[in-house]
Amino acid sequence: MITNESEVSDILTTEQDTNTSLERQLYDNNDIYYSFEILNSNDKPQLHIEMEAIPNNGEDIWEVERELVISIFNINNMEVPIQLIYSNTLGTLFRDVEIVDANFDGYLDFNYVYTRGTANYFCTFWLWDPHQNKFVYNDQLGELSMPSFDEENQIISAYWHGSAASGDDGFYRFIDGQLKCIRYFSKCYPDSNGNGEYIQKLIVKDLVNGELIEVFNKEAVLVDDFEGEVYEEFFKWFDIEYKGEKVK
Repeated sequence: MITNESEVSDILTTEQDTNTSLERQLYDNNDIYYSFEILNSNDKPQLHIEMEAIPNNGEDIWEVERELVISIFNINNMEVPIQLIYSNTLGTLFRDVEIVDANFDGYLDFNYVYTRGTANYFCTFWLWDPHQNKFVYNDQLGELSMPSFDEENQIISAYWHGSAASGDDGFYRFIDGQLKCIRYFSKCYPDSNGNGEYIQKLIVKDLVNGELIEVFNKEAVLVDDFEGEVYEEFFKWFDIEYKGEKVK
């Protein structure tokens, strides 16, 4: 039975300390640490990876960039890491990890999200270098928004969301070890023509002799679901084998 305000204060303080302890435990387990394995085939590396985000003196983890320490272990020897990587993370975004052969060289790589907006997100990429036997940072892939990987065609796709009607897409391929844009698409922000219609410019650029050259540039009246002859012609270019209509 509670008989005075002092007892109430003691109970509230005890509950507060318990809640803080539980919050810290949740923070430690779910927000600071993450681990995963990269299991290559045949005689390629079998790796265990541990990630630790270093707290910044109790500051809000969602708003402050923190140091991220990544320890790479050979799965058969977990005593000493074969590589230490020092990077940065915002909040818990580093836990959004993808394992993929990002440069299509037969070795698995990994990436994790480092920034995410309402629609677009960008990743930090670490590619396995079989000559150095370690992961190497790749800044080119980090410039791609929402990247996806087509292993069969060895093409990386990216998409930059602009608005409900506008945005850019890109197809990329590694050529002589360097990431190159091989086709770029723009659905420009539509402008009013003053008659209640909105006109959208559609542009396609192709890699020709080492340079992106404009191969398609037309305007269309913006309609729901991007329907119409001009849009149909524009979307044909999303087939990488398509090179435009031949002139008869």
